[in-house]
Amino acid sequence: MDQILNYRRSSIITSIVIILGILFFLIQKGVASEFEFTNSISLSESYDDNIYLETANEKEDFLTSISPGFILSYITQKTNLKAAYNPELQFYANNPDRDEINHNANIGFNGRLTRKITVMVVDNLVFMPAQDVIGREVGARSYASDQLNNNLNATLSYQMFRYTNLRFGTSYRFVDYEMHYLEDNYEYNCGMGFDHELTGSDILSFNYNFRKLLFDWENDTDIHSINIGERHEFAKGLILSISGGIELIDEEDGESKRDWSAGLSITKNFRRTNIGVVYNRNVSASEGIGGTSINQTIALNGKRQFTKKLNSDFTLFFSTEDSVIGYNIDNEDYGLILTATYGFTDNLKGAIGCSYIDQSSYGQEGADTESYRGKIGVLYLIHPLFNAFFSYNYYQQNILGQGEEVESDIVSNLLTVGIQFIWL
Repeated sequence: MDQILNYRRSSIITSIVIILGILFFLIQKGVASEFEFTNSISLSESYDDNIYLETANEKEDFLTSISPGFILSYITQKTNLKAAYNPELQFYANNPDRDEINHNANIGFNGRLTRKITVMVVDNLVFMPAQDVIGREVGARSYASDQLNNNLNATLSYQMFRYTNLRFGTSYRFVDYEMHYLEDNYEYNCGMGFDHELTGSDILSFNYNFRKLLFDWENDTDIHSINIGERHEFAKGLILSISGGIELIDEEDGESKRDWSAGLSITKNFRRTNIGVVYNRNVSASEGIGGTSINQTIALNGKRQFTKKLNSDFTLFFSTEDSVIGYNIDNEDYGLILTATYGFTDNLKGAIGCSYIDQSSYGQEGADTESYRGKIGVLYLIHPLFNAFFSYNYYQQNILGQGEEVESDIVSNLLTVGIQFIWL
């Protein structure tokens, strides 16, 4: 555990060092630039009728949230550096044990250091509440637990020849669950690859990645991945991408295995509609329970602009998760997600969304669930620097027993009203 904590501290330090190094480089180069600092604060009051997401003896409460925001931008002709921090302080009226500070932050840099070298660095720290945003379940199991996610990615691209680019990258991610029975996981990744433009419509790619997966309880695992892909643009907005490779999996003090990865994407752009089919197979950490799994997902995605004011999108998916190393799991999930946005006026915007997700875990008692989510949101722009907002979230998770009978269910209704001030 100490090793994991040290890794986490080192990742934060690494991110800071990278950003400071970029700033030092730009200052030394004497590039004309402009700093911009933006502040904001949001105040909201919420009513939650099931704050602990219990199946029985639900507790209701009022929640006051204060969320200051800070955005710092550094812009030059060739670079863009942006850092933002948006903590949320939550205070419960009758259950002070639930009071907490949720941290949300991101740092991003995108720029051309020389004529042939470009660098991109992105670090996102995101708190996700148990009543999650619609769509989170695609490709990942959902659990009734708050969680903290961090993703740090850094990529350097070098134009070796006119049609060939080399890429070098590293990344770090972790998922930290609030529930003690869910296993946190951490992943380090470093790799290299190249993209070669064969024709104006074809791009060939090659990638090698080394990943190290760290767990609280399960054995750590090393994964070597070799992947080859090709992307082709047909006429009239049709794009095909295909890739495949091998995965060499080595468990610490355990066995070694081989497997394969694959990806397929077909998208078609129409005048006001975008539709696509995606298949993906990869080796990754088993979210929430530790170990390593083979994940497969096939999804149908679509977006439609009905009018200048009305936009919508949908996702229909089916995914499986089979354990390779660690805890024995066999999961199947499928679902449908629908969202829409509408601009009533220039100052009044609305959004609505709903989803149905079915999760089946063979051989794991109490893990079969079906979930329903619904969300309505309204934003009114009173002034360019002042707005008011309202949202309603509905969440229901049914825990299924034998014969698909509902043994128990979790139901939550969350109403929120708030205002936001912005100043430069």
